[in-house]
Amino acid sequence: TIQTYNYLSAKSNKTHRNKPSLDRMLSLLNIKKPREISYKDNLSAFTMFNLKESTIKVQKNTFNQLQIKLKTSDSYDKDGKVGFIGQGLVNARGINLTSYLEILNSILNKHPQGIIYFPHRSETQEVSDAIKELDNIDFHNSKSPLEFEISEQKIKLSAIYGITSAASFTISKIYKELPVYDIQVPVSEYGMEELGKTINYLHKEIGLPIADL
Repeated sequence: TIQTYNYLSAKSNKTHRNKPSLDRMLSLLNIKKPREISYKDNLSAFTMFNLKESTIKVQKNTFNQLQIKLKTSDSYDKDGKVGFIGQGLVNARGINLTSYLEILNSILNKHPQGIIYFPHRSETQEVSDAIKELDNIDFHNSKSPLEFEISEQKIKLSAIYGITSAASFTISKIYKELPVYDIQVPVSEYGMEELGKTINYLHKEIGLPIADL
């Protein structure tokens, strides 16, 4: 969302068309490039992101009704365990497993009351098994999206940590009383450099407080 919005803002009123590589492939097939299309003057964005002002009208989603429905203020407990939002790409193209476990141990050192770990739906068995070996971590398999799971299962937390995940950002908007911290991981810790660069770009854009570990 952020990247697309920034692209459209920079282009003034032109929508994104094919990547150069796709244009070249179409040219080889003797197919003309698709033309750029201007978006309408009344285009608007309804979003939770803090988007910069531009020719596109922005309406902020504050989640007020959802906060009331979920009773999100009941989920904060200053003496409770902290939550950790699991990463999907660990080892293969993402963060190496050793660094990932070091992050969890750093959180445990800072929060001796323990961690409730919410695994990513695509987490591998190897990663899950390694985490279950750590002391003072409750492994919680969610039945619902985490934004609902915390409220529905009456989970009380003193804070929640994530590595530039979408859930970190949405939880920070819905659970106003719950401190949410973003963990910045160096690009060198990722198996795929481009992934690390993208995540670090998003880290700056979403603007969550940086974890002090």
